[in-house]
Amino acid sequence: MFIGGFQKVSLVDYPGIIASTIFTSGCNFRCGYCHNPDLVLGKVKSLDREEIFRYLKEAKEKKNR
Repeated sequence: MFIGGFQKVSLVDYPGIIASTIFTSGCNFRCGYCHNPDLVLGKVKSLDREEIFRYLKEAKEKKNR
């Protein structure tokens, strides 16, 4: 999986819920209004998947304490 972006905290993607957002690459559309054209076109470096999943696991464990 190519992860081109990661936002640790999002307050807008799921109203009323604190969330994390992972941006993956591979969209085959070329919408003129896209807010992430570099991600769509593969112009960004892939982020470390294991590091992101580790962060998410730790955040989930903290929430459940």
